[in-house]
Amino acid sequence: MESWIPTLKQHWGDRADIVGVAALRGIPRMFQSRIAESVRRTQPRPVLLDFDGTVTGQLEYTRRQANVYIVDAQGRLRAHVSGPPTAEAIGVLHAAFNAASAVPAPSTDSTPASPAPPQAPPR
Repeated sequence: MESWIPTLKQHWGDRADIVGVAALRGIPRMFQSRIAESVRRTQPRPVLLDFDGTVTGQLEYTRRQANVYIVDAQGRLRAHVSGPPTAEAIGVLHAAFNAASAVPAPSTDSTPASPAPPQAPPR
């Protein structure tokens, strides 16, 4: 994954959140805290430690390779590539990132789009 980080930073900088996910399903509980501490000490970037497969179980991924995903603001998977950062893989990610960026974010405005029709007075 490390070889992807400079590439992702170069192309998307601070326009995207870059978060590592470590597929660690099956690691015995007695080793999990040691692994978590080691990751905290050695990784300068955020890494989600997926010991129970909650995240990686929902995503198709290639074992023992870097897997990179584009997920839009609504949580939809837009693209997945695995392996080294080749020109083809970067092209796939660029297309997906641009498409995801073009989708308007859902409105957080709680006011109705148009005023409610007037109510007749009670009789």
